[in-house]
Amino acid sequence: MRDRLPDLTACRKDDDGDIVVAVEKDHSLDDFFHQVEGIRRGIANIAQCVEDVKKSHSIILSAPNPEGKIKEELEDLNKEIKKTASKVRAKLKSIEQSCSQDEGAWASADLRIRRTQHAVLSRKFVEVMTTYSEVQAVFRERSKGRIQRQLEINHEKQRLRLPLGTSSLKSVRAQGSHWQAGRAGARAPGQQPVPVSSCSCPPTKKWVIVVVSVVLVALLALIIGLSAGK
Repeated sequence: MRDRLPDLTACRKDDDGDIVVAVEKDHSLDDFFHQVEGIRRGIANIAQCVEDVKKSHSIILSAPNPEGKIKEELEDLNKEIKKTASKVRAKLKSIEQSCSQDEGAWASADLRIRRTQHAVLSRKFVEVMTTYSEVQAVFRERSKGRIQRQLEINHEKQRLRLPLGTSSLKSVRAQGSHWQAGRAGARAPGQQPVPVSSCSCPPTKKWVIVVVSVVLVALLALIIGLSAGK
């Protein structure tokens, strides 16, 4: 507490006998509130940047090919948050240290004000930084999911674009061999193959003929394609 003895000795009486005391303004408390206001502005700036980061994340995740500009803006926002957070953290640490070191030098009311303001600002700062961390975590998880989906799509496209001469050819050949073996086993020894008519087949076997026809057409197309490639 500041010594008020010089103020009391300098007091005088006015014409009515009242005592007039010249009270000096406590500039240290004014400086403290000025510092508090600066911290509040810093926290508000971080909160606004976090909202802008969320918007940038939504644009990046929704666009097939995000523009480089939006990525640069996101990087600038992250840098601004880190820079402002570092300043706010340093100011809060300074207030905390001053409250501990000068505890006996201040009036109890001033000390309570400083400690209360420090607690409120610290809580707000922690809240906004926690929100920022959560936003970053959500973005990372959604980005991983998007990359995984893109890989699956590319894999599916690659599979559909395989030429008929690889795995598809093996499948067609296997089906053709199986069909030929079935026909050979159905004929008696020495019996000549008889043309098959769809009208003479039972209805239950018509779908087999359709499948076989498709396989034969595919084999014919393959042979023509290979011949043309040579």
